[in-house]
Amino acid sequence: MEKMDASLERRVWQRVSRGPQPQREDLRPLVQAAREAAGDYRFLAAHLTGAAGDQAKRLYELAQDTAACLRGVQLLRGAAPGKQGPVPGGQSGLRPVLERSCRRARTMAGEYMARSADPECGPVFMALAQREQDAFGRLVSLLGQTGG
Repeated sequence: MEKMDASLERRVWQRVSRGPQPQREDLRPLVQAAREAAGDYRFLAAHLTGAAGDQAKRLYELAQDTAACLRGVQLLRGAAPGKQGPVPGGQSGLRPVLERSCRRARTMAGEYMARSADPECGPVFMALAQREQDAFGRLVSLLGQTGG
């Protein structure tokens, strides 16, 4: 049997002792969902008045911050976050935008909660899950207030 190069042997043992490295998933679909939410919230802020409009504006700001947080996680992981185009806007009427936003917030809360066990960025995902749960509650209330 041939003798293995000492540096090669050391590298192999380092790799084996670390175990399999988890695959870092691409977060761009989550960033896109946050940007779509921001577009819908901007639409709502423009079409709702008073306290409801203020809530929609706050949701818009939080969605923008969520997209920034996700891009930050990608940067921490060494991945390029990709180029950003303009924030898409919702243009299908008040009730459909509210309903779509409710479904998206509920879904995204689950997506972020599923990632909260991430050893590096779990607390960020936990905070984003809580943010989406809060947004879901606000959106359901707005839907009830406006009657769609």
